[in-house]
Amino acid sequence: MAGAAAQFTFSNRAAARLAVQQDVKQVATQIAAAARDLSPRGESGEFAAGWEVVAGRDPGTWLVVNMVPHGLYVEYGTTDSPAQPSLGPAAAATGLPRW
Repeated sequence: MAGAAAQFTFSNRAAARLAVQQDVKQVATQIAAAARDLSPRGESGEFAAGWEVVAGRDPGTWLVVNMVPHGLYVEYGTTDSPAQPSLGPAAAATGLPRW
């Protein structure tokens, strides 16, 4: 029929997320690499090496994390030490829109 609207029914509500899962993982991997490059090295380089991409709880969700115990203090600073952010600038460097 000419001019008829298309109608779709999803049997799998996660289908859209599953469809873009690898693209989202690729962007998360790029952000993690940029965070590594922007991270201060310190004596051990542990913080810079600590960035990794892990699957989130929901399909199509990936997290860029740094599980180094002192990572929070490096990224956000303390009253005695200024912040040395790397994750925020790394995400901004992708040029992707903010959600």
